[in-house]
Amino acid sequence: MFNIISNLSSLALQVIDKSGYAGLFILSFLENLAIPIPSEIIVPFSAFLATTGRFSFTLVILVATLGNWLGSMTLFRHCRFGGRWLLERYGRYVFIHPEDIKRAEGWFHHNGPATVFWFRLVPVGRAIVSIPAGIAHMHVKRFALYTLAGSVIWNLGLGYIGYKAGEHWDVIHVYFEKFDALIVMVIIAVVVGWILYHIKHRK
Repeated sequence: MFNIISNLSSLALQVIDKSGYAGLFILSFLENLAIPIPSEIIVPFSAFLATTGRFSFTLVILVATLGNWLGSMTLFRHCRFGGRWLLERYGRYVFIHPEDIKRAEGWFHHNGPATVFWFRLVPVGRAIVSIPAGIAHMHVKRFALYTLAGSVIWNLGLGYIGYKAGEHWDVIHVYFEKFDALIVMVIIAVVVGWILYHIKHRK
């Protein structure tokens, strides 16, 4: 798992190094389509480049946040208009039943803004939260606002770390990769637990 994260990170850094702000925007956009591109690597690295004069710190935050927001809105709208139909028809194959969908709708109806905001500050979860929010038909303007707010805070935090790290970037990015690998393993464990629980419940 660590090797996979490391290879993805190396590829992302090459894209930014060669494509500049355009590469940063594209990677930030794709990450929020639930594609495993670690913003914990691309934003600090871009901010580090600001210390060399290649980038502007302010533009790094703006470009990364815009990519995050547009990617999240794209995934949210696709799930809002087609996600529920897919789950109702095929959800049983992944142990998701109509009552699970109803519970998710109830949750996002009452706690949607807080859920979206705080998940925007959680690695991996920040990208996939758009999926249940869209399926649960969360209010579009609320989703957009809290996604933007969470993304700004997230990128400012990562950007600050990368900017202050300076020439020590090569040391800290290894720890980011290990942390991402740990988060992915936790999510896999939760999914496996979900499947085992439903298998046992069905029996």
